[in-house]
Amino acid sequence: KYEVEVIVGHARFVDEHTLTVLDAGGKETRRLIGDVIVIATGSLPNRPPDVRFDHETVFDSNTILELPRMPRTMIVLGAGVIGVEYASIFGALGVRIVMVDARDQLLPYLDREIAGILESGLGRLGVEYVQRETCVSIERLEGNPPQVRARTRSGRVLEADAMLYAVGRDGNTRDLGLENVGIRPTDRGLLEVNEWYQTVHPHIYAAGDVIG
Repeated sequence: KYEVEVIVGHARFVDEHTLTVLDAGGKETRRLIGDVIVIATGSLPNRPPDVRFDHETVFDSNTILELPRMPRTMIVLGAGVIGVEYASIFGALGVRIVMVDARDQLLPYLDREIAGILESGLGRLGVEYVQRETCVSIERLEGNPPQVRARTRSGRVLEADAMLYAVGRDGNTRDLGLENVGIRPTDRGLLEVNEWYQTVHPHIYAAGDVIG
């Protein structure tokens, strides 16, 4: 009712006020000109090149929804919001969870009383919470079914039916033509903004997960 036009396609910057819209085949279908532009393209799970996401043993927060079978045990690497959410879901389903966190506090930006209640609740679900620890290697163990083995910095060896790799998210900024307008994402693909959510151009804003 507010006469918002929705256009399906992939948008790229041509210049500071112009966007080209491409269809699935890469053909230009529209050109849009705007006085104000907002980038709100969200984020994607971080997938480092040295981790083999095989869709059988190692998953990210998107592919975990496509588990080929219900695991009995799971390693959740990363204890941010997504890691904690899935640890609690699978813990409630009876999966034995080991959640590995590089930090020394669970969700440090939360009120500590609330975080304490949350940690107690995870414990009641049987979630083992490992703090101040990172994984230095992740390998697939062949078998029927296959498993995953992770070695931690302290030398601990963890084995499970599946791993959820939930260590951060990257800004969804690839192929937006940002180089055409002088906007440089961070090495994680995130956009930097000021207190008014403006990028280096006052009329180009960014908001949501794409700014971290």
